[in-house]
Amino acid sequence: MVQTTQSVEIIRNYRGGSAGYVPFWDIIRDGQFIIGAQTPEDAERNLAALEANNWKFLACYCRLSAADPLDWIAKVREKEWRFLDASIEIGKDGRAFFHGNIVQYSAAFRFLILDDGLLKEVIKAVPEVPVCR
Repeated sequence: MVQTTQSVEIIRNYRGGSAGYVPFWDIIRDGQFIIGAQTPEDAERNLAALEANNWKFLACYCRLSAADPLDWIAKVREKEWRFLDASIEIGKDGRAFFHGNIVQYSAAFRFLILDDGLLKEVIKAVPEVPVCR
Protein backbone atom coordinates (compact mmCIF):
# COMPACT_ATOMS: atom_id res chain seq x y z
CA MET A 1 0.00 0.00 0.00
CA VAL A 2 1.38 3.38 -1.01
CA GLN A 3 0.85 6.19 1.46
CA THR A 4 0.88 9.78 0.34
CA THR A 5 1.16 12.81 2.53
CA GLN A 6 -0.73 15.93 1.78
CA SER A 7 0.93 19.28 1.78
CA VAL A 8 -1.19 21.82 3.68
CA GLU A 9 -0.18 25.37 4.41
CA ILE A 10 -1.67 28.71 5.33
CA ILE A 11 -0.30 31.50 3.19
CA ARG A 12 -0.74 35.23 3.78
CA ASN A 13 -2.02 36.85 0.61
CA TYR A 14 -3.42 40.23 -0.38
CA ARG A 15 -6.63 40.92 -2.26
CA GLY A 16 -7.86 44.19 -3.68
CA GLY A 17 -11.26 45.63 -2.94
CA SER A 18 -13.01 48.87 -2.14
CA ALA A 19 -10.74 49.31 0.89
CA GLY A 20 -7.57 48.72 -1.14
CA TYR A 21 -5.40 45.66 -0.70
CA VAL A 22 -6.17 43.76 2.48
CA PRO A 23 -4.51 40.64 3.91
CA PHE A 24 -6.16 37.22 3.70
CA TRP A 25 -4.87 33.91 4.97
CA ASP A 26 -5.41 31.21 2.36
CA ILE A 27 -5.54 27.49 3.08
CA ILE A 28 -3.65 25.67 0.33
CA ARG A 29 -3.78 21.88 0.06
CA ASP A 30 -1.52 20.07 -2.38
CA GLY A 31 -1.03 23.34 -4.24
CA GLN A 32 -4.78 24.00 -4.60
CA PHE A 33 -6.57 26.95 -2.99
CA ILE A 34 -9.26 25.70 -0.60
CA ILE A 35 -10.60 28.79 1.17
CA GLY A 36 -9.40 32.10 2.55
CA ALA A 37 -9.91 33.72 5.94
CA GLN A 38 -9.68 37.29 7.18
CA THR A 39 -7.48 36.48 10.17
CA PRO A 40 -4.82 33.87 10.86
CA GLU A 41 -6.93 32.59 13.77
CA ASP A 42 -9.92 32.05 11.45
CA ALA A 43 -7.67 30.20 9.00
CA GLU A 44 -6.39 27.95 11.81
CA ARG A 45 -9.99 27.23 12.96
CA ASN A 46 -11.05 26.45 9.40
CA LEU A 47 -8.07 24.15 8.91
CA ALA A 48 -8.82 22.31 12.16
CA ALA A 49 -12.48 21.89 11.13
CA LEU A 50 -11.51 20.56 7.69
CA GLU A 51 -9.03 18.10 9.19
CA ALA A 52 -11.60 16.97 11.80
CA ASN A 53 -14.01 15.79 9.08
CA ASN A 54 -11.33 14.46 6.72
CA TRP A 55 -11.62 17.41 4.30
CA LYS A 56 -15.26 16.73 3.41
CA PHE A 57 -16.81 20.12 4.21
CA LEU A 58 -16.54 23.39 6.05
CA ALA A 59 -19.47 25.16 7.67
CA CYS A 60 -18.52 28.70 6.70
CA TYR A 61 -21.57 30.01 8.53
CA CYS A 62 -24.99 28.79 9.57
CA ARG A 63 -27.21 29.74 12.49
CA LEU A 64 -28.31 26.27 13.49
CA SER A 65 -25.52 24.14 14.81
CA ALA A 66 -25.11 20.94 12.85
CA ALA A 67 -22.67 18.08 12.54
CA ASP A 68 -22.56 18.37 8.74
CA PRO A 69 -24.59 19.82 5.84
CA LEU A 70 -26.96 16.82 5.79
CA ASP A 71 -27.66 17.16 9.51
CA TRP A 72 -28.28 20.88 8.98
CA ILE A 73 -30.71 20.19 6.11
CA ALA A 74 -32.55 17.69 8.35
CA LYS A 75 -32.96 20.40 11.02
CA VAL A 76 -34.30 22.84 8.42
CA ARG A 77 -36.78 20.19 7.23
CA GLU A 78 -37.79 19.36 10.80
CA LYS A 79 -38.72 23.01 11.39
CA GLU A 80 -40.58 23.06 8.05
CA TRP A 81 -38.52 26.01 6.86
CA ARG A 82 -37.97 26.82 3.18
CA PHE A 83 -34.86 27.92 1.33
CA LEU A 84 -34.61 31.41 -0.16
CA ASP A 85 -32.18 32.33 -2.92
CA ALA A 86 -30.28 29.12 -2.26
CA SER A 87 -28.01 27.39 -4.73
CA ILE A 88 -25.28 24.82 -5.01
CA GLU A 89 -22.42 26.23 -7.05
CA ILE A 90 -19.87 23.72 -8.32
CA GLY A 91 -16.60 25.22 -9.52
CA LYS A 92 -14.30 23.86 -12.18
CA ASP A 93 -11.78 23.17 -9.42
CA GLY A 94 -14.20 20.71 -7.74
CA ARG A 95 -15.07 22.92 -4.79
CA ALA A 96 -18.80 23.39 -4.23
CA PHE A 97 -20.67 25.96 -2.18
CA PHE A 98 -24.17 25.31 -0.84
CA HIS A 99 -25.49 28.68 0.28
CA GLY A 100 -28.53 30.90 0.63
CA ASN A 101 -31.04 31.95 3.25
CA ILE A 102 -34.13 30.64 5.02
CA VAL A 103 -37.56 32.23 4.39
CA GLN A 104 -38.97 31.94 7.92
CA TYR A 105 -35.85 32.94 9.81
CA SER A 106 -33.19 35.31 8.64
CA ALA A 107 -30.62 32.56 8.66
CA ALA A 108 -27.99 32.91 5.98
CA PHE A 109 -25.90 29.80 5.48
CA ARG A 110 -22.85 28.74 3.51
CA PHE A 111 -21.11 25.39 3.34
CA LEU A 112 -17.99 24.56 1.39
CA ILE A 113 -18.25 20.95 0.19
CA LEU A 114 -15.08 19.18 -0.97
CA ASP A 115 -16.22 15.53 -0.98
CA ASP A 116 -18.00 14.24 -4.14
CA GLY A 117 -20.06 11.68 -2.23
CA LEU A 118 -21.27 14.27 0.28
CA LEU A 119 -22.05 16.68 -2.55
CA LYS A 120 -24.22 14.07 -4.28
CA GLU A 121 -26.10 13.45 -1.02
CA VAL A 122 -26.67 17.17 -0.47
CA ILE A 123 -27.98 17.61 -4.02
CA LYS A 124 -30.37 14.69 -3.46
CA ALA A 125 -31.50 16.10 -0.09
CA VAL A 126 -32.44 19.52 -1.52
CA PRO A 127 -33.96 18.88 -4.97
CA GLU A 128 -35.62 22.31 -4.92
CA VAL A 129 -32.23 24.07 -4.78
CA PRO A 130 -30.69 24.75 -8.20
CA VAL A 131 -27.25 23.36 -9.02
CA CYS A 132 -25.00 25.72 -10.99
CA ARG A 133 -21.93 24.40 -12.78
